[in-house]
Amino acid sequence: MGGTLAGPFVGRELMKQNIQLLLPILLCAAASGCNGCGLSAAIEGSTCEQASDCAEGLWCLGRVCRQAPAQPRHWGGGHDVVADAAHDASIDGAILDAGHDTGIDASLDATTDANDTDVELDGGPDAELDGGDGGADTGIVVQCGPSPTGKGGLMCDVPAGPFMMGCNEVVDDKCSDDEKPYHEVTVPSYKIDKFEVTTGEYKACVDSGVCTVADTGTYCNYSVAGKENHPINCVDWNQATAYCVWAGKRLPTEAEWEKAAGGTDGRKYPWGNTGLDCDHALWCEDGSNYPSSCGCGSVGTLPVGSKPLGGSPYDGALDIVGNVWEWVEDWYHNTYTGAPSDGSAWVAPTGSDRVIRGGSWDDALADSLRASARNDTGPSRRLHSLGFRCAYSVLADLDGGVDAGPDGGLDAGQDAGPDGGVIEGVWIDSTTGLMWQNPASDRTFTYDEAIVYCGDLYLDGHDDWRVPTISELRSLIRGCPDTQTGGACGVTDSCLEDSCRWQGCSGCLLLGGPGEGGCYWDAALRGPCYFYWSSSSYAGATSLAWYVFFFYGNVDYFVKPPTLWVRCVRGP
Repeated sequence: MGGTLAGPFVGRELMKQNIQLLLPILLCAAASGCNGCGLSAAIEGSTCEQASDCAEGLWCLGRVCRQAPAQPRHWGGGHDVVADAAHDASIDGAILDAGHDTGIDASLDATTDANDTDVELDGGPDAELDGGDGGADTGIVVQCGPSPTGKGGLMCDVPAGPFMMGCNEVVDDKCSDDEKPYHEVTVPSYKIDKFEVTTGEYKACVDSGVCTVADTGTYCNYSVAGKENHPINCVDWNQATAYCVWAGKRLPTEAEWEKAAGGTDGRKYPWGNTGLDCDHALWCEDGSNYPSSCGCGSVGTLPVGSKPLGGSPYDGALDIVGNVWEWVEDWYHNTYTGAPSDGSAWVAPTGSDRVIRGGSWDDALADSLRASARNDTGPSRRLHSLGFRCAYSVLADLDGGVDAGPDGGLDAGQDAGPDGGVIEGVWIDSTTGLMWQNPASDRTFTYDEAIVYCGDLYLDGHDDWRVPTISELRSLIRGCPDTQTGGACGVTDSCLEDSCRWQGCSGCLLLGGPGEGGCYWDAALRGPCYFYWSSSSYAGATSLAWYVFFFYGNVDYFVKPPTLWVRCVRGP
């Protein structure tokens, strides 16, 4: 199911066929606010505020009376075209998103119990899950507890194992092409946020100096009094990624998101196969797709966890459908053919869009809120209907016991095999002669923890590992222009000031590096393609340290308290 964002879905081809028809309306809207546009109030193309303003058979979409498509897919209409010009400069973008920045916020005082931890599997009445005989409550109790990183809200365990990903046609007659084929995926154990990341949590990252300010404006929650416990919205993919990294987590993969949303029994909705209403999810239940009447009367988001009946099988994933769409790690593909079967993110892009999942408060069709429903949008989009939650990898203890270093002390998590050999490998850079830990540990560290971790590491028979300097870490960048690897970006251990950062340090233009998924390091390297600590402090400021973000190949510095990844080095 291709397309951009965010209300009921309409096929991309149908939208393109209607561009010429809609262009005069859009231009008129931009010029006059669409007050009349010289059209009759009842016919197709006339202005409207609600469905009753249009003739029978027409919908009020984007304040314009329009034909309701026979197979609604990827439609983003229903809002004011003018107000979204900041995010939708192209005609296609203006039509498909049609203004996700309009209306008036209405604050509600709904609350949720932040200490709720153990929740029954299906979150409510049992639903028929197998297409025939009615489901029974499995009695599974899911453990949800504090974030293992100490940042963000509660996280819930999702056990390792297989599940069927995609649309289950036995119980769902709304399957779209990009939800096929229905296929088995085996996902390692992980944790996922019980709630969407809140405005207050995101602001803490901004206050730390790591995250950038979210957009503000109509329906955006950032800096709005009383909305600290609402989901953060109006943030793009990179902002979501930065927050999760700061919190010591990451964005969930699409497979992780879907398993958390639908469990292992192929259900249509997180809570079962029936019952999409305002008791289960926050959506545009009146079908208008117009913000001022959407959100089950809320005219915007609600505090996270306000719909406990909508809990997923791994309940802790509250609001996993409704409230706001959620960014995931993967690039969008219009079919699952060739998708990873191990639960990892599909990082090889075929286009320019990232996947979003879950539907939002202003989606007017139930199709959007199915557990298998998919959507896509550009990673730079910041929309009032779009937020995120984070995930955390749970690393298995490969040898079934406590790992010990050569002196009997803990060896910073390096699992040993049955023969005592270390599982993790090393990679030697023939250019510099440096030996690098490969892959890096799939956990994050504060700056001080990173220093201890590498200092305690015993790997490949060596115990002289350390956190790399910025010069050493920068030497790993591959595939970027010369300005990154040896030209205008002058950040080295002999120059650690802003004057060496301003030119050429902003990274590559997503040209695609040689590493897996286009990461800007050598193809032989593995590990999360994110932010890595160096041991080099910013000149004269011991609270700041330089890092490299290998997804872009850029060089910059962070305050030391946030948690980043680390790849230890030794030699040459």
